[in-house]
Amino acid sequence: ENIKNLDISYRCYLRVDQSNYETITLLKKSGCKHITFGIESGDNIVLKSMRRGYTSDQIISGVNIAYDLGLTVRICIMVGFPPFESDNTILNTISLISRLRFHEYFVYPFIPYPKCDVSNNPAKYDIKDIDNDYSKYLQIGKNKASGYVFSTNSYGPSEIKNWQAKIMQHLSATKIWIGDSNT
Repeated sequence: ENIKNLDISYRCYLRVDQSNYETITLLKKSGCKHITFGIESGDNIVLKSMRRGYTSDQIISGVNIAYDLGLTVRICIMVGFPPFESDNTILNTISLISRLRFHEYFVYPFIPYPKCDVSNNPAKYDIKDIDNDYSKYLQIGKNKASGYVFSTNSYGPSEIKNWQAKIMQHLSATKIWIGDSNT
């Protein structure tokens, strides 16, 4: 309420499970023009393993409300979260994305940063190898470059790179990659 008196424009990040008509309306009235959602995946099993606390239905509702209320909407998608990512979960993510209304996107690989649960407990996540060359720990860089730094017993860097490319190819014809955005 107080921020709308400042007459400013801003962008923000919001969790989809906190995105409802009332909240988005207040954000817009206070000067929010651009909102980013970390949807991560369109597969409920992957979302649960990430402990995101929301479902694909909440993603659809939250993202579409923001779009319908006239904000510029960006989504962030993560690929490769162990141990459940697969060709099928990627198809579920593409299916979900097809039901969303948004403007911009980026797709990045999961990276098991030091001290996170995945790097501290690799066996729990079916990880057989983590590259400790931290110069490769790049989610998104110039020319859409990313780092692919771990392998599970089911998949490795080449699969993660292919999943990322598949989603980006699906989106590139109709949506704006964040690096090409002018907002």
